[in-house]
Amino acid sequence: MGLLATCSRAAPAHLAQPLGAQGRCSSAAARRPPAGVLYGAAMPFINVKQLAGRSEEQIAEITRELTATYARITGVNPDNIWVAVEEVPARNWSAGGVTFAEKAAEKAAAKARATEG
Repeated sequence: MGLLATCSRAAPAHLAQPLGAQGRCSSAAARRPPAGVLYGAAMPFINVKQLAGRSEEQIAEITRELTATYARITGVNPDNIWVAVEEVPARNWSAGGVTFAEKAAEKAAAKARATEG
């Protein structure tokens, strides 16, 4: 496949299209954002990665607060701010070579030992 580039300056990478011979998008449709999507220089994307386990209400509040704070500080229209919350299972996230699932199991075992003695 030929060189890939994003047809819209601020479009997400998943909208990359093969460039034609002139270094332009291959079709007019590829240059247009989907209906209701506003691409432009001020379209921030905030990506939150966290351990799984938060409620839907907590995630909704996180996205509202991040959007409101970013809009307040930068003056960007909140409708143009994208927020994604990715939840990672504890078994798939580690620090210091130990997964958070293993750390939780070690903590529970230590607590059980402490209450036995």
